[in-house]
Amino acid sequence: MKLSALALLLLSVVCASMLGCTSTIRASSRTYLDQEESTATLAVPSKAAIQLLVDVMRQRGFQIIDDQEGKPGTRRLKFKGARLGLTSVEVSTWRATASYSRVGSVFYAFVVAREQGSLVYVVGKPTLNGLEACSQHDRGLDPCDEVVVGGGWAGRKQMTGLDESEFVQSVLIELRHAGEAASTEQGR
Repeated sequence: MKLSALALLLLSVVCASMLGCTSTIRASSRTYLDQEESTATLAVPSKAAIQLLVDVMRQRGFQIIDDQEGKPGTRRLKFKGARLGLTSVEVSTWRATASYSRVGSVFYAFVVAREQGSLVYVVGKPTLNGLEACSQHDRGLDPCDEVVVGGGWAGRKQMTGLDESEFVQSVLIELRHAGEAASTEQGR
């Protein structure tokens, strides 16, 4: 576990015990994964890699919401979806209040054409009620939002970037397998 993730966990424990404490969520899959762990090399052309990626993400409930061409041979795709809904109830001596929050994720995938196949780099970030949390790894991504939550908010553990890092690893493993299968089919 990286130091920043440990610091976030410690801060959330301290904040949760203090009334009125708030904190800003700043997280991404890169909080837990380095660039190499966020990248896969596929033995298929970039067009096939993009289609494989779109199919894998759609099967997991994440829809493509943006597709941009970058430098020659590079495409940036953006996927977004909800993961869970949380109802929080706060009770004090004089009143009780309830709120509903939608926790989700946004994923950016960069597909780069290579001489022999393609390279896929994926980074994911948590969202809260559709707002995309900022992180230290936002270069090349859309503008983000300052997501501020209360110290006792029940969804804090879902906003650390850990879920997104596990998702990225899983997607890249599936892409590698699908890319190998597609490459074998093309070679026949």
